[in-house]
Amino acid sequence: YPKVYAMEEADFMSKINETKTSKKSFIEKAQGLSDEFKNLEEKAIDFEYLNHIQNYESYHSFYAKKPDFKASDDFVKPLESVDFNNAEDYATIESYKALVQRYYSNKVSSSDNPAKVFDDINKNAFPELKKDLANQLNYNIGPNNEHNEAYYNGLMVMSSDDKFKENLTTKYNKVKTLAKGMPSPEFIDYENHKGGTTSLEDLKGKYVYVDVWATWCGPCIREIPALKEVEKQFHGKNIAFVSTSIDKAKDHNTWVEMVKDKELGGMQLMADNDWKSKFVTDYAIEGIPRFILIDPNGNIISADAPRPSSPKLVELFKELSI
Repeated sequence: YPKVYAMEEADFMSKINETKTSKKSFIEKAQGLSDEFKNLEEKAIDFEYLNHIQNYESYHSFYAKKPDFKASDDFVKPLESVDFNNAEDYATIESYKALVQRYYSNKVSSSDNPAKVFDDINKNAFPELKKDLANQLNYNIGPNNEHNEAYYNGLMVMSSDDKFKENLTTKYNKVKTLAKGMPSPEFIDYENHKGGTTSLEDLKGKYVYVDVWATWCGPCIREIPALKEVEKQFHGKNIAFVSTSIDKAKDHNTWVEMVKDKELGGMQLMADNDWKSKFVTDYAIEGIPRFILIDPNGNIISADAPRPSSPKLVELFKELSI
C-alpha cells in the first residue's frame, strides 16, 4: 500500500489496471467454475478497482505526505457511473459494500450541510445500508466535529435499534461536555511507573498533554519517536507529558517492560480499568491513540488534540506560549 498509493495518478492507474486485468484473466482461465460464479467474481474485481480509485485521494495524501492533495476530475470520473444503491450487490459482494459505505461516509464528512445528506440517505437508502452506516458514522461524533448535532439527529432517524440509540444519546451528551474551556474529567490514583500513584489534580498549575495508548496498539507505538522529540523540545517548560496505558491488568508486566525497553519519557501511568476506566469513558474514547490537552486550571483545551507526529501540535503549544 505505501508504495502503490504513493504513486502519481498515471502510474497508479496503470498499476491497478494491470492488477484488474491479471485477476480477470485468472478467473477466465480457471476450470470447473460456473458462469454464475465467474460473473460474480468479475463484478467483485471491478468494484475492488473502483475502491482503489475512491481511496486514492486520502491514501495518496497520507503515503506521499501531501496533506492538501486533490485527485483530478478525470481520475475519479469512473465513479460517476456507479449505482450506489444496489441492495442485491450490497448483500453479495464485499468490495461493493466497502465502496458504498466509503462513498456515503465521505459524502457526509465532506459536506458543509451534513443534515441534508443524512436526510437524503434516510429517504432513499435501503435498510441494511442504513444500519451499517449508522454503526460506522457513530464514531464521527466527537469533540472536534462541529456538526455533532446533525450527526446525532441523522443517526437517530437512520437506526431502528433502541439500544444503539440509547448508547448514541449517552455519547452525544457526554461529548457536549468536552468543549474547550469545560472542566476536564479527572483520573485519580493511577499507578505511576516510577512508583506510587498520580492524579490529574497533582498536575494543577501545568499544561497537561495526555497520550492514551496501549502496548498492543501499533499506531500508538508509531507515535513514540515523535512524542519523544516533542518532549525534548519542551523539556523544562510548564507542561507535563502524561502517557496513560489502557492495557488490561493481565498485561501489566508487558506495560512495565515496554516502558523500560523503549525508554519512554514523560510520566508513565496505567489506567485503573482499561477501556472501562472512568477517565476513558468520560472522554468518550473509542479508539487509540487519543491525545488530550488540558490547561493549568484543569480545563479542556482540546479533547482530541493533534498527534505528536503532526506539526499542528507544536504550533498549538507555541500559540499557547508554553
